[in-house]
Amino acid sequence: MIEVSHDVFALAEVFRIARGARTQAHVVSVSVTRGGAVGRGECVPYARYGESLESVAAQIEGLPMDVDRDDLQGLLPAGAARNAVDCALWD
Repeated sequence: MIEVSHDVFALAEVFRIARGARTQAHVVSVSVTRGGAVGRGECVPYARYGESLESVAAQIEGLPMDVDRDDLQGLLPAGAARNAVDCALWD
């Protein structure tokens, strides 16, 4: 089973770059459950790369329930969604 949620994490300090500053991170969290074990991963979608919370969640929700790390490489392009699921599968 693959579950997707949206979380907001408060940052310990203000994160500043040339384009602005942030005090929180909007995160897509993923849980993959197999045989009683649960793996978790997360990602921060970047609008700069055409990603949003909704688009990343939709990519993940479109995966087959039995996806494995080898299949994942061909099912999703490099980006936030693939990173989150890959981390969950490693976990």
